Amino acid sequence: MQLFDVTSVTAHEHERLKQLIQDVAFVASHELRQPASSLKGLIELIKTQAADLRELSELIEMAKESVDKTDAAINQIVKRLTRQI
Repeated sequence: MQLFDVTSVTAHEHERLKQLIQDVAFVASHELRQPASSLKGLIELIKTQAADLRELSELIEMAKESVDKTDAAINQIVKRLTRQI
């Protein structure tokens, strides 16, 4: 873990860090919540309403797409963070 003296942060660095935090918060609130909500709904459908294997397969494919979106959003956050460090 890297520690640094926050009292020595310049105004430009402060703005850059503030923007980074806002970017990460945006991605987390928009890009991660949507697929997570989709997964929760799909899991509930699988538990209660999947009538046959074809329907179950379709719901599982939709769940996989949500996982892929979540993975992409996490990668986006990591790229933004590593680009700024």
